[in-house]
Amino acid sequence: MNARRTPFRIERSLVIFLFASLALAGGPAAAAPLEALGPEGVASRIFLEVFSDGDLAVARELVSDAATIHTPEGDFTGSAGLGQYLALIRGPFPDATIAIQRTAVAGDTVHVWWSMTGTHLGDYRGIPATCGAVAIDGESFLRLENYLVQEQTITYDSQTVLDQIHVFNLFNPDGRPGCDDSQLLPERGAPACTKATTCAMPY
Repeated sequence: MNARRTPFRIERSLVIFLFASLALAGGPAAAAPLEALGPEGVASRIFLEVFSDGDLAVARELVSDAATIHTPEGDFTGSAGLGQYLALIRGPFPDATIAIQRTAVAGDTVHVWWSMTGTHLGDYRGIPATCGAVAIDGESFLRLENYLVQEQTITYDSQTVLDQIHVFNLFNPDGRPGCDDSQLLPERGAPACTKATTCAMPY
């Protein structure tokens, strides 16, 4: 009797062993994505998916709730604070697009050089929408811990943005009190800023 049941017991043991092996293999795999990205990959997702695409779900995934975020627009805390900062930027520049120029990693810190282009379609620092094109260059330092952002410092010259808006607004400002979807392109003869410090006319 016992001899007849042995193959069944062995087969059942193998099935249990296989399921246990799969479960153990699945454990590390579930925690692997951020490690697989590495520091530069985490920084890339922050800029391309959060800043450029406005995906706050990614911010909640990659930014610590206690993270401190330093920007020219003020200091913010955690992924919620990052969302507040994005609202300040994407409100006046809803089509803002970020491009990473290069990155460097030193220990737990990622240094990112980036550029942003957008159209002034909302109030920025008290200046109503002008439909002007703006472009800035900036740098950021992201300090990571366990592949989560614990601190981020964002630097750029906000005066450059104001100067570019001012230049564009010199062209018939009284006839352009605001913008709509039909006015996304600059008027004929108005400067189109394609680099942070270069427009069709000096300012």
